[in-house]
Amino acid sequence: MNKLLKKKKLFFGVIGTAVAVVAGVIALAMWPKKEGYRTIQIYKLDGRAEVNRQNQGTIEPYVNMMLQSGDEVKTYEESYLYLKMDEDKFLLAEPLTRFRLEASGTARNSRTKIELDEGAVVNHITEPLSKESSYEVKSPNSTMAVRGTSFRVYVWYDENGVSHTVLEVFEGIVSVKLIYPDGSESGESRQFRAGQTAFIWGNSETSDYDFVEDTIDYYELDIPTLEFLKIAIDELKNYNITIPDVDEIIRLKQTYFDVIFKVGEEEFGRQSVLFDHTAHEPAFRPTLAGRWDFDFETAIRGETEIQWIEE
Repeated sequence: MNKLLKKKKLFFGVIGTAVAVVAGVIALAMWPKKEGYRTIQIYKLDGRAEVNRQNQGTIEPYVNMMLQSGDEVKTYEESYLYLKMDEDKFLLAEPLTRFRLEASGTARNSRTKIELDEGAVVNHITEPLSKESSYEVKSPNSTMAVRGTSFRVYVWYDENGVSHTVLEVFEGIVSVKLIYPDGSESGESRQFRAGQTAFIWGNSETSDYDFVEDTIDYYELDIPTLEFLKIAIDELKNYNITIPDVDEIIRLKQTYFDVIFKVGEEEFGRQSVLFDHTAHEPAFRPTLAGRWDFDFETAIRGETEIQWIEE
């Protein structure tokens, strides 16, 4: 009799467990699925940087560190910090850059704002944003908004304290609104397309566009920035802008060129100058009356001859 009871209990126990498992599977299937959490990760750091977090103070960043909304990030000289957000947004902070990060929403419907105080950030959004998503870079005098594109924003200040913003659009379209000293925005926005460079300024009274060029000088970009640009070229499916070969630009930027000083047909001296750097005027002059026919603020981008002119 006891054996029979045990068998019955075992049978109904197995049935009960099976029913519970099936019910659990049905409940999971019917439960509303939540969208994935946002991830903002430092995936590479060359040099020194710091993160200031509310209620925690200064934190020394490290690879694979997760950033939070409200974090303030700073890079030091010759230092580059790389972020990956939600698997489809990449950011490079160049040397001597300060920005504040605001992030909310989900991985699918994300809202991101980079408040750039100074320095430069390069942004790649490799997948189109959803209608509920936004991605903005805010400078002291303007706001750049995108749906999915590749661009660089550089902020600097002149000796009079005037803020300058340089926008370089590598791919896609960037919509810009001016920000005035009282914090208000311009009513209308201007759109800048791939290949354009926009220059914007702002002082204590107003903000305005300086000028716009239909070219980007890729040779002025640092080597890490050029290498970071490859992410956009590889990841963006419709990267249509025609640029010089990035690897060739990097090779050139590591090349030294001869700068030859000549008096008539005779060589007076020469210097070896790294690409895109400047030569310096020789300490000795060939004659008392004369000058070198050259602007020594000009960047050297190939073998150069400089002629002495008698006056």
